[in-house]
Amino acid sequence: MRNRNIAIVSIIALCIWIAYLFISFTGLFDGDAIEYAEIGRNIFQGKGFYTNSLFPIRLPFTHKAPFPSLRRPPFLPLLLAGSFSLFGVSDMSVVFVTGLFFILTIPVIYVLSLKMFERKDVAILSSLLYAFNNTAIFYSTAGITETTFAFLITLSVLFIFKRTSPIFIFSAG
Repeated sequence: MRNRNIAIVSIIALCIWIAYLFISFTGLFDGDAIEYAEIGRNIFQGKGFYTNSLFPIRLPFTHKAPFPSLRRPPFLPLLLAGSFSLFGVSDMSVVFVTGLFFILTIPVIYVLSLKMFERKDVAILSSLLYAFNNTAIFYSTAGITETTFAFLITLSVLFIFKRTSPIFIFSAG
């Protein structure tokens, strides 16, 4: 029964996400999303963890693009490089990754809520609230890191609540 509830809520969220994507997505517009995509593209093309974005603080030290990116963590650009290898280099490839994390967060919220409150109705409601959260949907279609980090943080909290073995506590960070 639990797996069925998770599947139903996840399918509802996927339908909402797809509808939102096709209604409102016009391409990456956020500077962070564009830079992450650029770093992912450079990794995919074998150029390394580099960016062509120039920030004022780099001006005295810059002679030629691309520049090593020291401002961005590597997790999302590495995932984007993998997405580019599967789907090609495009804005939609970036959004598929962030959308995947949006969808993956829903079962984690369900299990976490069930663990915390021991009530299926609370777990379903919590999952649905996230699935219908306009900000979460917007972030997942904007290609920015918030959706990825929301998944990782929620998963860490779940691992803390599990506390069944040292591997869960270690995995929680």
